[in-house]
This record gives sequence, structure tokens and C-alpha cells, in this order.
Amino acid sequence: MIRGGEEKDIGRLLYLLKQVNQLHAEARPDLFIGGGTKYEEAELKDLLKKEDCLILVHEEEAVDGYLFGFFQKTEQSSSRPEFITLYIDDLCVDEKKRGQGIGKALMEEAFAIGKRRGAYNVTLHAWEGNEKAILFYEKMGMYPQFVGFEKILGD
Repeated sequence: MIRGGEEKDIGRLLYLLKQVNQLHAEARPDLFIGGGTKYEEAELKDLLKKEDCLILVHEEEAVDGYLFGFFQKTEQSSSRPEFITLYIDDLCVDEKKRGQGIGKALMEEAFAIGKRRGAYNVTLHAWEGNEKAILFYEKMGMYPQFVGFEKILGD
């Protein structure tokens, strides 16, 4: 079952946030610290109240997946039209439940909600090297909008 996130879900959300952070820390230990989370409990409480924030959870016996998104409005300018984007900030399925269609169901629900709320598009970022995520997003019908580059300025 997919539903909106609630305060009662925060413990499970923090558990899953640690999983996704660990994946990032293993891929990019220079940018992520293992054992941490992207959001703390107080931040999650605030996000759950924000109108422009979309928090979906998948729950069977317990919350085993989530999707965090934000509705962002681009103001019209001389070079761009006004439009709304649903930016997916984070998606995680419990490592014990991956490959069972939970991520797909969360994404499809986000697409449907975005469309109902007048979003022009859905965007997200995927870290280079996270091939499973990139392949998943491509299977969901997504494609690169732009490519980000970096040069590490070490010793």
C-alpha cells in the first residue's frame, strides 16, 4: 500500500535513510559519511507539514520504501516559460525488499500526483556509478536532462 508519510513513520524513514546514505558513502566516501542520514527527526517532522513537499511511503507489515519530492515553480523570464517541476529528492526501498516492484510503484504514484498537481515534469539526480539506480530510472521512462561535471581539486 502506498500512502502519504506520517509522523508515526519517522523511525522507519530514518532506518531507510541510513541505508541509502550507506550506499552513497560506499560509492563516494569523499562526499558522504557512512552511518548518517540526509534528514534528522526534526527535519522530517517539518517536511511532513510542508505543502510543497511530497512524502510517499510503501507499507506492508512496516514501511519498506519511501519517496521524497518537492514541487518547484520556475518563474517565467525572457528565456524560460513558467512551469512546475516535481523534483524527487530521495527514493529508497529496504534492501531486503528490492526487486519486488516497490520503487516502481512509488515512482508511478509520484508521476500521477505530479500530473494531478499540474507539474510539467519530474526530475531527479542520480550519482554517477550508481548503475542500478540509473537503469531503474531509465526503465521508468526517464532520461538525462543535463549532465553535471566535477574536478576534484585534491593535493
